[in-house]
Amino acid sequence: MTAVRRDSAHRRPPNSEFRVAIICALPVEAEAIAAHFDQRLDEGLPYPKADGDRNAYTCGIMGGHFVVVVHPPGAGKVRATDAVNDCKRSFPKINLAIVAGVCGAVPFISAPGGVKQEIVLGDVIISTSVIQHDLGRLKFDGFKMKDGLKDALGPPPESISSLLAKLRTDAGLKETMMRHMDEDRLTAIYPGVGEDMLFEETYDHANENATCSTSCDTSMLIPRRRLEQQAQRPRPEIHFGAVASGDTVMMLGTQRDKLSKKLQVVAFEMEGAGVWRNLPCLVIKGASDYADSHKLKSFQPYAAATAAACTRAILDYWAATRSATGPWCG
Repeated sequence: MTAVRRDSAHRRPPNSEFRVAIICALPVEAEAIAAHFDQRLDEGLPYPKADGDRNAYTCGIMGGHFVVVVHPPGAGKVRATDAVNDCKRSFPKINLAIVAGVCGAVPFISAPGGVKQEIVLGDVIISTSVIQHDLGRLKFDGFKMKDGLKDALGPPPESISSLLAKLRTDAGLKETMMRHMDEDRLTAIYPGVGEDMLFEETYDHANENATCSTSCDTSMLIPRRRLEQQAQRPRPEIHFGAVASGDTVMMLGTQRDKLSKKLQVVAFEMEGAGVWRNLPCLVIKGASDYADSHKLKSFQPYAAATAAACTRAILDYWAATRSATGPWCG
């Protein structure tokens, strides 16, 4: 990966020097990423685009890399595919795509040794693979997923596999993420432990025009150890695992649990499947809800902020590794 020259603080690089693209489907996701720029590069003078490129871009320096934030015209895997293809025409040397933002998390996942591990809102999920959960056939007896779904999008390339192997054993990653959280210029506010509500998977949201705290039966809440132990704000954790991706917004607890067990996924999102085949890709998402009917948009800014801080931490590591093993290059 190409790192930024030490003397590049006042230099505007051409499109061909950008190597990292960060895809953000929502404005709140893009704002969280841009808050971690060391320097904006396109203020007052947008970068040129290839003919027919429908994306909008924000360009800057982050963690020692020239980074372009891609703003697709909408959400979903098809638009993500189009966005990446357009980006590759306008920025032809991109060799890493990061899909950053928010997702619906599976609240309990299996940890090594068969122990159940909790995910709470604001935790970060990093993809080890991407599974397209809405790929299959619709028949009279219902929707049937395609056989061999885990192989449908293929394994990550060796460059991503090597990075993941390092990140999973790097004790400093979470500390670096927390440091960047403290430096976040957006000062994303944690909504509060009392707003992090996980209900029984069969319990539907009572009133779509009202919040859970005012309309839902709190006797249906599932207690969580991590929230009970930390009354102020639970320290965000980083989880690695397969991510389910598709155009369908997951808002059903029973289906979430069924698919998470069948596919061994830890989160649901909508853009990863559109990027995975087109570029070496990482999906880095903050948990903003539990992929059920009790979606909490109030957690989106905080979840986007934790994902952005983790993204910055990973790019910090990658730049530091590069500079330690070879010359800086542009």
